[in-house]
Amino acid sequence: MEFPKNLRVAAINQWPYLEFNETSGGIIHSGTEGKLISLLAEKLKFQFTLHFPRDGGKWGNKNESGDWSGIIGMFVRDEVDIAVAHLSIREDIHEVVDFSAPYYFNDKTFVMDLPGPAPKYTALLLPFQIETWIMIFFSMVVLPNLMQLRILRKCFDDFCSFAPKKNAAEMKDSAKIQALKGSWLISSTLIKYFYTSVLLSFLTVELKQKGIRTTSELATEMATGKYKCLLFKGNIITDFLLSSSLAHFRTIGTELKKNNIPYSPVLYQSKPFGDSILAIAPRSLFQMTYGTTKYISEDSFVVFSTGILFKKGFCCKNTLDSALLRIVGSGIYQKFIHDEVSRQDIKLKSLLTYRESVQKLGFDALSGIFYFLMLAHIVSLIIFLVEIAYYRRSKKNIQQ
Repeated sequence: MEFPKNLRVAAINQWPYLEFNETSGGIIHSGTEGKLISLLAEKLKFQFTLHFPRDGGKWGNKNESGDWSGIIGMFVRDEVDIAVAHLSIREDIHEVVDFSAPYYFNDKTFVMDLPGPAPKYTALLLPFQIETWIMIFFSMVVLPNLMQLRILRKCFDDFCSFAPKKNAAEMKDSAKIQALKGSWLISSTLIKYFYTSVLLSFLTVELKQKGIRTTSELATEMATGKYKCLLFKGNIITDFLLSSSLAHFRTIGTELKKNNIPYSPVLYQSKPFGDSILAIAPRSLFQMTYGTTKYISEDSFVVFSTGILFKKGFCCKNTLDSALLRIVGSGIYQKFIHDEVSRQDIKLKSLLTYRESVQKLGFDALSGIFYFLMLAHIVSLIIFLVEIAYYRRSKKNIQQ
Protein backbone atom coordinates (compact mmCIF):
# COMPACT_ATOMS: atom_id res chain seq x y z
CA MET A 1 0.00 0.00 0.00
CA GLU A 2 1.30 3.48 -0.90
CA PHE A 3 2.36 5.62 2.01
CA PRO A 4 0.01 8.61 2.62
CA LYS A 5 1.07 11.93 1.11
CA ASN A 6 -0.16 13.98 4.05
CA LEU A 7 -0.14 13.16 7.74
CA ARG A 8 -1.53 14.90 10.81
CA VAL A 9 1.22 14.69 13.43
CA ALA A 10 0.64 15.26 17.15
CA ALA A 11 3.56 16.84 18.96
CA ILE A 12 4.53 18.84 22.04
CA ASN A 13 5.91 22.29 21.31
CA GLN A 14 8.61 22.12 23.96
CA TRP A 15 12.37 22.34 23.74
CA PRO A 16 14.44 20.14 23.46
CA TYR A 17 11.91 17.85 21.78
CA LEU A 18 10.42 20.22 19.22
CA GLU A 19 10.81 23.82 18.09
CA PHE A 20 9.90 25.33 14.74
CA ASN A 21 10.78 28.62 13.10
CA GLU A 22 9.09 30.15 10.08
CA THR A 23 11.56 31.45 7.48
CA SER A 24 11.30 32.63 3.89
CA GLY A 25 12.26 29.13 2.79
CA GLY A 26 9.55 27.49 4.86
CA ILE A 27 9.24 26.08 8.39
CA ILE A 28 12.42 24.69 9.98
CA HIS A 29 11.84 22.05 12.64
CA SER A 30 14.48 21.64 15.33
CA GLY A 31 14.80 19.57 18.50
CA THR A 32 15.23 15.81 18.63
CA GLU A 33 11.65 14.92 17.63
CA GLY A 34 11.42 17.78 15.12
CA LYS A 35 14.49 16.52 13.29
CA LEU A 36 13.19 12.94 13.44
CA ILE A 37 9.81 13.71 11.84
CA SER A 38 11.50 15.89 9.20
CA LEU A 39 13.90 13.05 8.34
CA LEU A 40 11.05 10.54 8.13
CA ALA A 41 9.08 12.91 5.89
CA GLU A 42 12.07 13.30 3.59
CA LYS A 43 12.68 9.55 3.43
CA LEU A 44 9.04 8.49 2.93
CA LYS A 45 8.12 11.55 0.84
CA PHE A 46 5.12 12.84 2.76
CA GLN A 47 3.97 16.25 3.96
CA PHE A 48 2.81 16.81 7.52
CA THR A 49 1.04 19.33 9.68
CA LEU A 50 1.74 19.64 13.40
CA HIS A 51 -1.10 19.57 15.92
CA PHE A 52 -0.71 20.40 19.60
CA PRO A 53 -2.97 19.47 22.54
CA ARG A 54 -5.35 22.29 23.35
CA ASP A 55 -6.51 21.01 26.73
CA GLY A 56 -3.17 21.42 28.49
CA GLY A 57 -2.83 17.68 29.02
CA LYS A 58 0.36 17.37 26.99
CA TRP A 59 1.16 13.64 26.61
CA GLY A 60 -2.17 12.60 28.04
CA ASN A 61 -3.74 10.45 30.74
CA LYS A 62 -7.17 9.20 31.69
CA ASN A 63 -9.23 11.24 34.15
CA GLU A 64 -11.72 9.92 36.71
CA SER A 65 -14.58 9.95 34.19
CA GLY A 66 -12.58 7.76 31.79
CA ASP A 67 -11.82 10.47 29.21
CA TRP A 68 -8.33 10.88 27.75
CA SER A 69 -6.51 14.21 27.68
CA GLY A 70 -3.52 15.51 25.74
CA ILE A 71 -2.14 13.68 22.73
CA ILE A 72 -3.99 10.44 23.56
CA GLY A 73 -7.26 12.36 23.61
CA MET A 74 -6.47 13.67 20.13
CA PHE A 75 -6.26 10.08 18.86
CA VAL A 76 -9.59 9.24 20.50
CA ARG A 77 -11.21 12.21 18.70
CA ASP A 78 -9.51 11.21 15.41
CA GLU A 79 -7.69 14.55 15.16
CA VAL A 80 -4.24 13.08 14.29
CA ASP A 81 -2.71 10.12 12.45
CA ILE A 82 0.59 9.70 14.30
CA ALA A 83 2.39 11.26 17.28
CA VAL A 84 6.11 12.01 17.48
CA ALA A 85 6.66 13.43 20.95
CA HIS A 86 9.15 11.17 22.77
CA LEU A 87 6.22 9.13 24.07
CA SER A 88 6.73 6.02 26.16
CA ILE A 89 5.22 2.71 25.06
CA ARG A 90 2.61 1.96 27.72
CA GLU A 91 0.16 -0.84 28.21
CA ASP A 92 -2.63 1.43 29.44
CA ILE A 93 -2.92 3.32 26.12
CA HIS A 94 -2.70 0.26 23.86
CA GLU A 95 -6.50 0.13 23.69
CA VAL A 96 -6.47 3.55 22.01
CA VAL A 97 -3.31 3.61 19.85
CA ASP A 98 -0.73 1.37 18.21
CA PHE A 99 3.04 1.72 18.61
CA SER A 100 6.03 1.70 16.32
CA ALA A 101 9.20 -0.25 17.04
CA PRO A 102 11.10 1.35 19.97
CA TYR A 103 13.60 3.94 18.79
CA TYR A 104 15.08 5.00 22.15
CA PHE A 105 15.38 3.60 25.66
CA ASN A 106 15.24 6.06 28.51
CA ASP A 107 14.73 6.12 32.26
CA LYS A 108 13.05 8.48 34.66
CA THR A 109 15.14 9.89 37.46
CA PHE A 110 15.34 13.02 39.60
CA VAL A 111 17.47 16.14 39.41
CA MET A 112 18.41 18.67 42.08
CA ASP A 113 20.71 21.64 42.47
CA LEU A 114 24.35 20.71 42.86
CA PRO A 115 25.21 20.11 46.54
CA GLY A 116 26.80 23.04 48.32
CA PRO A 117 30.41 23.08 49.52
CA ALA A 118 31.24 20.82 52.43
CA PRO A 119 32.74 22.29 55.63
CA LYS A 120 36.51 22.67 55.33
CA TYR A 121 37.24 20.53 58.36
CA THR A 122 35.84 17.46 56.58
CA ALA A 123 38.98 17.42 54.43
CA LEU A 124 40.91 16.27 57.51
CA LEU A 125 38.93 13.02 57.68
CA LEU A 126 38.38 12.22 54.01
CA PRO A 127 41.88 10.96 53.07
CA PHE A 128 41.23 7.65 54.88
CA GLN A 129 38.17 5.45 55.25
CA ILE A 130 36.71 4.75 58.69
CA GLU A 131 38.34 1.29 58.86
CA THR A 132 41.74 2.85 58.14
CA TRP A 133 41.23 5.48 60.83
CA ILE A 134 40.41 2.73 63.36
CA MET A 135 43.63 0.89 62.51
CA ILE A 136 45.62 4.12 62.74
CA PHE A 137 44.09 4.92 66.11
CA PHE A 138 44.96 1.46 67.39
CA SER A 139 48.54 1.53 66.08
CA MET A 140 49.30 5.19 66.91
CA VAL A 141 47.47 5.57 70.23
CA VAL A 142 46.54 2.25 71.79
CA LEU A 143 49.71 0.34 70.92
CA PRO A 144 52.20 2.97 72.24
CA ASN A 145 50.29 3.21 75.52
CA LEU A 146 50.30 -0.54 75.93
CA MET A 147 54.03 -0.52 75.33
CA GLN A 148 54.48 2.26 77.87
CA LEU A 149 52.51 0.27 80.43
CA ARG A 150 54.76 -2.74 79.65
CA ILE A 151 51.72 -4.93 79.09
CA LEU A 152 52.43 -5.58 75.44
CA ARG A 153 56.17 -5.71 76.13
CA LYS A 154 55.77 -8.53 78.63
CA CYS A 155 53.32 -10.42 76.40
CA PHE A 156 55.62 -10.05 73.42
CA ASP A 157 58.61 -11.36 75.37
CA ASP A 158 56.67 -14.28 76.88
CA PHE A 159 55.23 -15.25 73.51
CA CYS A 160 58.41 -15.02 71.47
CA SER A 161 60.96 -16.32 73.93
CA PHE A 162 61.41 -19.52 75.96
CA ALA A 163 64.20 -17.98 78.00
CA PRO A 164 63.74 -17.14 81.68
CA LYS A 165 61.88 -13.87 82.30
CA LYS A 166 64.03 -10.78 82.39
CA ASN A 167 63.86 -7.76 84.60
CA ALA A 168 62.50 -4.41 83.40
CA ALA A 169 65.92 -2.98 82.48
CA GLU A 170 66.80 -6.03 80.39
CA MET A 171 63.39 -6.02 78.72
CA LYS A 172 63.84 -2.34 77.77
CA ASP A 173 67.05 -3.14 75.90
CA SER A 174 65.70 -6.37 74.39
CA ALA A 175 66.35 -6.74 70.65
CA LYS A 176 62.75 -7.80 70.12
CA ILE A 177 61.42 -4.69 71.82
CA GLN A 178 63.80 -2.45 69.87
CA ALA A 179 62.71 -4.11 66.63
CA LEU A 180 59.07 -3.54 67.57
CA LYS A 181 59.77 0.11 68.35
CA GLY A 182 61.64 0.56 65.10
CA SER A 183 58.85 -0.94 62.99
CA TRP A 184 56.34 1.27 64.78
CA LEU A 185 58.37 4.40 64.07
CA ILE A 186 58.76 3.49 60.39
CA SER A 187 55.03 2.76 60.04
CA SER A 188 53.98 5.99 61.75
CA THR A 189 56.33 8.02 59.54
CA LEU A 190 54.96 6.45 56.36
CA ILE A 191 51.37 7.01 57.48
CA LYS A 192 52.11 10.68 58.12
CA TYR A 193 53.61 11.11 54.64
CA PHE A 194 50.69 9.29 53.01
CA TYR A 195 48.18 11.38 54.91
CA THR A 196 49.76 14.74 54.09
CA SER A 197 50.11 13.92 50.39
CA VAL A 198 46.47 12.77 50.07
CA LEU A 199 45.25 15.67 52.22
CA LEU A 200 46.81 18.17 49.82
CA SER A 201 44.80 16.76 46.92
CA PHE A 202 41.56 17.12 48.92
CA LEU A 203 42.41 20.71 49.81
CA THR A 204 43.06 21.76 46.21
CA VAL A 205 39.61 20.57 45.05
CA GLU A 206 36.44 22.08 46.47
CA LEU A 207 34.58 19.38 48.38
CA LYS A 208 30.82 19.06 47.99
CA GLN A 209 28.21 17.82 50.42
CA LYS A 210 26.92 14.33 49.78
CA GLY A 211 23.35 15.31 48.90
CA ILE A 212 20.59 12.84 47.95
CA ARG A 213 21.87 10.18 45.55
CA THR A 214 19.38 7.29 45.47
CA THR A 215 15.61 6.87 45.38
CA SER A 216 15.64 5.27 48.85
CA GLU A 217 17.46 8.30 50.28
CA LEU A 218 14.98 10.54 48.46
CA ALA A 219 12.05 8.66 50.03
CA THR A 220 13.52 9.16 53.51
CA GLU A 221 13.87 12.90 52.94
CA MET A 222 10.47 13.33 51.27
CA ALA A 223 8.77 11.48 54.14
CA THR A 224 9.57 14.50 56.32
CA GLY A 225 7.27 16.58 54.08
CA LYS A 226 9.77 19.36 53.45
CA TYR A 227 10.48 18.52 49.77
CA LYS A 228 8.41 19.64 46.78
CA CYS A 229 8.67 18.16 43.29
CA LEU A 230 8.45 19.68 39.82
CA LEU A 231 6.36 17.51 37.48
CA PHE A 232 5.07 17.80 33.92
CA LYS A 233 1.34 18.14 33.61
CA GLY A 234 -0.08 14.83 32.42
CA ASN A 235 2.82 12.86 33.89
CA ILE A 236 1.90 9.34 35.06
CA ILE A 237 4.92 8.82 37.33
CA THR A 238 2.81 9.47 40.45
CA ASP A 239 0.36 6.67 39.64
CA PHE A 240 3.23 4.34 38.77
CA LEU A 241 4.96 4.96 42.10
CA LEU A 242 1.77 4.58 44.13
CA SER A 243 1.11 1.17 42.56
CA SER A 244 4.71 -0.03 43.01
CA SER A 245 5.57 -3.04 45.19
CA LEU A 246 8.51 -1.09 46.67
CA ALA A 247 7.70 0.75 49.89
CA HIS A 248 10.05 3.68 49.24
CA PHE A 249 8.49 4.20 45.77
CA ARG A 250 5.02 4.37 47.36
CA THR A 251 6.34 6.89 49.88
CA ILE A 252 7.63 9.11 47.08
CA GLY A 253 4.35 8.72 45.15
CA THR A 254 2.32 9.78 48.20
CA GLU A 255 4.42 12.91 48.66
CA LEU A 256 4.28 13.73 44.93
CA LYS A 257 0.51 13.68 45.08
CA LYS A 258 0.55 16.19 47.95
CA ASN A 259 3.49 18.42 46.98
CA ASN A 260 3.98 18.94 43.25
CA ILE A 261 4.58 22.03 41.13
CA PRO A 262 4.09 22.44 37.34
CA TYR A 263 7.45 21.98 35.64
CA SER A 264 9.00 24.02 32.83
CA PRO A 265 12.63 22.88 32.34
CA VAL A 266 13.78 26.02 30.50
CA LEU A 267 12.91 28.25 33.47
CA TYR A 268 15.63 26.61 35.58
CA GLN A 269 18.48 26.62 33.07
CA SER A 270 20.05 29.75 34.48
CA LYS A 271 18.67 29.68 38.02
CA PRO A 272 18.59 27.11 40.82
CA PHE A 273 15.55 25.07 41.77
CA GLY A 274 15.81 26.34 45.32
CA ASP A 275 16.03 24.64 48.69
CA SER A 276 14.10 21.37 49.07
CA ILE A 277 12.90 21.31 45.45
CA LEU A 278 13.60 18.61 42.88
CA ALA A 279 12.29 17.55 39.47
CA ILE A 280 11.36 14.13 38.05
CA ALA A 281 11.49 13.53 34.29
CA PRO A 282 13.40 11.48 31.66
CA ARG A 283 17.17 11.45 32.10
CA SER A 284 17.81 12.51 28.50
CA LEU A 285 15.73 15.65 29.08
CA PHE A 286 17.84 16.62 32.08
CA GLN A 287 21.06 15.96 30.16
CA MET A 288 19.93 18.08 27.23
CA THR A 289 18.53 20.88 29.42
CA TYR A 290 21.06 21.22 32.24
CA GLY A 291 24.24 19.44 31.14
CA THR A 292 26.50 19.24 34.16
CA THR A 293 25.17 22.36 35.90
CA LYS A 294 22.77 20.35 38.10
CA TYR A 295 22.97 17.04 39.93
CA ILE A 296 21.29 14.21 37.99
CA SER A 297 20.86 11.06 40.08
CA GLU A 298 22.36 7.83 38.78
CA ASP A 299 19.41 5.92 40.23
CA SER A 300 16.16 5.39 38.30
CA PHE A 301 12.45 5.00 38.97
CA VAL A 302 11.62 3.17 35.75
CA VAL A 303 13.15 2.34 32.37
CA PHE A 304 10.87 2.79 29.36
CA SER A 305 10.90 2.45 25.58
CA THR A 306 10.10 5.42 23.36
CA GLY A 307 8.11 4.98 20.17
CA ILE A 308 5.91 6.68 17.59
CA LEU A 309 2.16 6.37 18.17
CA PHE A 310 -0.28 5.49 15.38
CA LYS A 311 -4.04 5.69 15.27
CA LYS A 312 -5.75 2.32 15.22
CA GLY A 313 -5.78 0.85 11.74
CA PHE A 314 -2.98 3.01 10.35
CA CYS A 315 -2.18 1.64 6.91
CA CYS A 316 1.61 1.79 6.70
CA LYS A 317 3.02 0.93 10.11
CA ASN A 318 5.57 -1.56 8.70
CA THR A 319 6.87 0.94 6.14
CA LEU A 320 7.39 3.62 8.79
CA ASP A 321 8.95 1.09 11.18
CA SER A 322 11.47 0.09 8.51
CA ALA A 323 12.54 3.69 7.91
CA LEU A 324 12.62 4.42 11.65
CA LEU A 325 14.82 1.43 12.45
CA ARG A 326 17.29 2.40 9.72
CA ILE A 327 17.57 5.87 11.24
CA VAL A 328 18.09 4.42 14.72
CA GLY A 329 20.47 1.70 13.54
CA SER A 330 22.71 4.22 11.79
CA GLY A 331 23.02 6.26 15.03
CA ILE A 332 21.36 9.36 13.58
CA TYR A 333 18.77 9.76 16.34
CA GLN A 334 21.42 9.26 19.03
CA LYS A 335 23.41 12.00 17.29
CA PHE A 336 20.39 14.32 17.51
CA ILE A 337 20.40 13.87 21.30
CA HIS A 338 24.19 14.13 21.58
CA ASP A 339 24.15 17.38 19.56
CA GLU A 340 21.53 18.91 21.85
CA VAL A 341 23.45 17.83 24.97
CA SER A 342 26.75 19.24 23.67
CA ARG A 343 25.20 22.49 22.43
CA GLN A 344 23.43 23.13 25.70
CA ASP A 345 26.43 22.21 27.84
CA ILE A 346 28.65 24.64 25.93
CA LYS A 347 26.01 27.35 26.19
CA LEU A 348 25.57 26.93 29.95
CA LYS A 349 29.28 26.70 30.68
CA SER A 350 29.92 29.90 28.71
CA LEU A 351 27.70 31.72 31.20
CA LEU A 352 29.67 30.48 34.22
CA THR A 353 32.70 32.20 35.69
CA TYR A 354 35.76 30.04 36.25
CA ARG A 355 38.66 30.53 38.60
CA GLU A 356 42.22 30.21 37.41
CA SER A 357 43.36 26.64 36.97
CA VAL A 358 46.32 27.05 39.34
CA GLN A 359 45.73 28.76 42.67
CA LYS A 360 47.64 29.27 45.87
CA LEU A 361 46.26 27.62 48.97
CA GLY A 362 44.86 30.35 51.17
CA PHE A 363 43.67 30.41 54.76
CA ASP A 364 40.16 29.45 53.69
CA ALA A 365 41.42 26.15 52.25
CA LEU A 366 43.55 25.41 55.31
CA SER A 367 41.24 26.82 57.97
CA GLY A 368 40.13 23.36 59.08
CA ILE A 369 43.72 22.38 59.85
CA PHE A 370 44.38 25.57 61.80
CA TYR A 371 41.16 25.20 63.80
CA PHE A 372 42.05 21.59 64.59
CA LEU A 373 45.59 22.64 65.61
CA MET A 374 44.18 25.38 67.84
CA LEU A 375 41.81 22.90 69.47
CA ALA A 376 44.68 20.44 70.03
CA HIS A 377 46.77 23.21 71.65
CA ILE A 378 43.88 24.13 73.95
CA VAL A 379 43.38 20.49 74.98
CA SER A 380 47.15 20.13 75.56
CA LEU A 381 47.17 23.26 77.71
CA ILE A 382 44.26 21.96 79.79
CA ILE A 383 46.01 18.62 80.30
CA PHE A 384 49.22 20.47 81.25
CA LEU A 385 47.41 22.57 83.87
CA VAL A 386 45.69 19.47 85.26
CA GLU A 387 49.07 17.72 85.58
CA ILE A 388 50.53 20.72 87.44
CA ALA A 389 47.56 20.82 89.81
CA TYR A 390 47.78 17.07 90.36
CA TYR A 391 51.54 17.26 91.03
CA ARG A 392 51.15 20.07 93.57
CA ARG A 393 48.31 18.28 95.31
CA SER A 394 50.32 15.04 95.48
CA LYS A 395 53.36 16.87 96.79
CA LYS A 396 51.26 18.60 99.44
CA ASN A 397 49.79 15.27 100.55
CA ILE A 398 53.29 13.77 100.86
CA GLN A 399 54.52 16.68 102.97
CA GLN A 400 51.59 16.25 105.30
